[in-house]
Amino acid sequence: MTVNPPIAVVAIAGVFPGAPDVETFWRNIHGKVDTCCEVPPERWIAPPAAMLSPSPQPDRALTRRACLVGPLPVDPVGLDLDADLLAALDPLYHLVLRAGRDAFAQCRHAALDRERIGTILAAIVLPTDAASRISWELLGRPLETRLFGQASAPAALDRHACLAGRVAGLPAALLARALNLGGGSYTLDAACASSLFAVKLACDALQAQRADAILAGGVSRPDCLYTQVGFSQLRALSPSGRCAPFDRSADGLVVGEGAGILVLKRLADALAHGDRIHAVIRGIGLSNDMRGNLLAPASEGQLRAMRSAYAAGWLVAGRGGPDRVPRRRHPGGGCHRSAQSGVPVGWTGLAAAAVRHRVGQIHDRTSAHGRRGRRGHQNPAGPSAPHPPALAALQCRAGPKPVAGRPFPGSDGPRRLGAACIRPAP
Repeated sequence: MTVNPPIAVVAIAGVFPGAPDVETFWRNIHGKVDTCCEVPPERWIAPPAAMLSPSPQPDRALTRRACLVGPLPVDPVGLDLDADLLAALDPLYHLVLRAGRDAFAQCRHAALDRERIGTILAAIVLPTDAASRISWELLGRPLETRLFGQASAPAALDRHACLAGRVAGLPAALLARALNLGGGSYTLDAACASSLFAVKLACDALQAQRADAILAGGVSRPDCLYTQVGFSQLRALSPSGRCAPFDRSADGLVVGEGAGILVLKRLADALAHGDRIHAVIRGIGLSNDMRGNLLAPASEGQLRAMRSAYAAGWLVAGRGGPDRVPRRRHPGGGCHRSAQSGVPVGWTGLAAAAVRHRVGQIHDRTSAHGRRGRRGHQNPAGPSAPHPPALAALQCRAGPKPVAGRPFPGSDGPRRLGAACIRPAP
């Protein structure tokens, strides 16, 4: 069997609700800090009271509670960008630039050719604040004038304002430009599994010698009115505004924001450069969840991805394989209950299927991830978000609370981690 060279995680950075850096993020999770809040009125174009409904209604949100990143000061240090453009950018890009710059500063890159450093980011194509403003100026204001005979004074739409509203391809390209990285860049959208896809594609590029280092991760910072209303229409948003992973009282998810970015190198190169190695990636598996749906993924699809990951890492049962990988990150915050179907999602089905198909065991050695209950469901940033606290947990040999801070499972042996993210069936 051909074994691909292992990939080292040599830097971790992020910006999350209530946490401007990864260290604060981990302390919040381990300290059970709840970063959920009510959406400030200035974040919605409509009055919040007019947009809320305690029961599902078209174009209404069930709750104002979300996990949001507050205003982030624009710091140009280390970013090769025009100051006017930097100031005009949407907050989404400020998160990307902050996390990307911090991650790149952590790794040893002096010996690298920047033309061989790539950037792969995940960002679900949802309207941002800047995109919403452009839509209002081009569509909403003329309609307001035709309906009511007058409208508020128009705002200027210059080149910077229009550029700031782009979402689909710009995040990775802008970060690469700001750091003068020429190894290729692209932004992808694979729904809630987007940033895990980014990490997988980064590993593929490194193993194929197409790059010598890659910044990989994801960002989520849409206009939160769209996500609050959208998840309410899906019956996925928690009416109580409380995210409770692995709890019988769970009634849905809470929307979150943030960015998480890793720097990856081939392990041999990282050792030669003297990088700090946070973790080693030995295998990533992908599969299509053909029989599941948006709120209830099929466990068989997850198992196909798990088998692929174990095979890629040359892990087999009894030799450091599936039965030795105790931690797993679950879709939708673990075993939550779909508000629409009433079906427990994530944990029970996967555990039963894993035993049935002999893909390891998920039992009391598994330390359930508590981060989502603290910072919400972050769409493309979500799959990158488990990496910082999970890697911190590996280093500290402790699981995030509410698992009572017990020692990391199997703490006397090698520390291993499994991650699973779902791209729903169309």
